[in-house]
Amino acid sequence: MKTLKQLGVFAAKQKVLIAEDEEILNRQLRDLLQKFYLKVDSAHDGQEALELYRKNDGYDIVLSDIRMPRMDGIELSRELKTLKPDQNIIIVSAHHETEYFIELINIGIDGFILKPVKTHQLAQSLLKTSESIVHKKQFELLRARQYIQSLRAQVSGKSSRPTGYGRVMEQVSQISQEEQTRRQQEALESFNQGKQSAQEFIQELQQDPHEWESTLTDIDRMMELGEDLDSLISEMITEGFSLDMRETFLDIFEHYRIIFDHFTCFSAIADAVHELTTSLEQVDVEGMDQGQITVLASMLESLAEDIQKFTTHIFIDRDTMDIHYLDDALTANIKQICNKLEGVEEDGGDLDLF
Repeated sequence: MKTLKQLGVFAAKQKVLIAEDEEILNRQLRDLLQKFYLKVDSAHDGQEALELYRKNDGYDIVLSDIRMPRMDGIELSRELKTLKPDQNIIIVSAHHETEYFIELINIGIDGFILKPVKTHQLAQSLLKTSESIVHKKQFELLRARQYIQSLRAQVSGKSSRPTGYGRVMEQVSQISQEEQTRRQQEALESFNQGKQSAQEFIQELQQDPHEWESTLTDIDRMMELGEDLDSLISEMITEGFSLDMRETFLDIFEHYRIIFDHFTCFSAIADAVHELTTSLEQVDVEGMDQGQITVLASMLESLAEDIQKFTTHIFIDRDTMDIHYLDDALTANIKQICNKLEGVEEDGGDLDLF
C-alpha cells in the first residue's frame, strides 16, 4: 500500500506507453496505471508502439513485452534508445525468455518484470523508475541554477541601467509597431544567414556586458517560471482546473513571452506564446470535464519540458549546433497546442477536444 501511495506522488505528471499483444494483460495494465499516471497509452505490437511514441513526442516510461507481432520488444527498445538514449524502458517477460536479458541490458533497459505480473512487483519497479525521473529533473534544475550563479560571479561590476526582466518590462511599452516589424526582419535575416550554434549565440551576447547581465537575469527568471509552471500543473492534476488557475497560467506565459521577446532571434516563440495565451483565454474552463482537464495538463506538461530543454540546450549546456532548429521546433509545438485548444487539426479539420 505504501508503495502505491508513493507511486501516486512521483507518477502524477508522467506519461506511460504500454506495448503488450495479450489483450487482457494490455487492458489490465492500462486500467491500473491510469490510476497513477497523467497519461497512459497502449499498443498491441512494437510497430504500433513506435508510431505512438513518435506521434506523441515520447513518453517518460515505456512498458513493453518481448514477443510481439510486427516488431518485438527488443527491436522496439533499440529503436527507442536511438530516438532518445535516456529513454526509460521496463520489459515484461516470461520465465523462458531470460535468454534475451543480456541483450536487453546491453541496450540499456531499466528493469524486468516477470509474468504473471504481480501488482506489488510492478508498483515497485515503476516507483523506482518514476522516482529517478523526478530526481533527475530536480538535479538538472539545480545544476542550471548553480551554473547561472557561477556565471554571475564572473560578471565584474554592476550596471546602473535596469537589467533583466525589469528592463524588458520597460521596453515593452516603448516598442512601436514599426520597431516590432524591424526586429522581426532582423530575426528573418539572421535565420537566412544560416545555422548559428549555441556557442556562437552566447559569445555574441557576452560581447556586451550589460546584455549578458540581462541575459543571466532572464535565464534565472525562466528557471523560476519553470518551477512555478511545474507546481501549477501538479495542482491542476490534483485539484482540477479553475478560472483563477487559468489566470495564473496566463501570467506565467506572459512572463515567458516577454523574456523570449527580449531576444530578436526568438521573436517567433514570443508570438507563439502570445497566441497560446489567447487560446487559453477562450477555453470554457467551467465546462471542461476531467478527461479534457487531463488532456490539457498533459499538453502543458509537455510544453514545460520543451521550454526547459530549450533553455538548457542553448543557455546552459550550449550543445546545440543550430539554435534556429530548436526555435522552430518549440514554436511548432506551441502552435500545435493552440490548434488543439481551438479545435482545429493541422489539415484544417475539426478536432473535438475543447
